[in-house]
Amino acid sequence: MRADLLTDAVDGLDEALAAVDAFDRALRGGLLRPQPAQAEGLAALAGAVAGTPLAERVAEAAAKAGAGAAGEDHLTALAAARTALLGAV
Repeated sequence: MRADLLTDAVDGLDEALAAVDAFDRALRGGLLRPQPAQAEGLAALAGAVAGTPLAERVAEAAAKAGAGAAGEDHLTALAAARTALLGAV
């Protein structure tokens, strides 16, 4: 086993975890009447999955949730993006 692989920095790790943290902060505040800071957290999550197959759905979901109009499918897309980011790291 190559121990150096465990000690080297992982590209994108900090950014992925920051996006997940921002999304978690948005959830803690609730999404019924989101504030601008919560919308930023949702946008950070959408930005983190840009360029992936989830990008379009998550961008739409982040916009709807940021406006306080998210449905079940939107929340599912956001949860999938969070799971994908954590699974990638």
